Amino acid sequence: MFDFLAELAENNNKEWFDAHKAHMNRLQGLLVMRPFFDFMTEALTINLNRESISNN
Repeated sequence: MFDFLAELAENNNKEWFDAHKAHMNRLQGLLVMRPFFDFMTEALTINLNRESISNN
């Protein structure tokens, strides 16, 4: 993502943006999913910790 933003900063024009729009759309999709992944990571960590405690 940071590579894309650095390239965008160097090529801040419509032609470059249009040529790389698909890449930006993929990055936006990942950003939209971030809260879900954060939630699932926390839920799985809590569950694994519970299992670890109950197995001891």
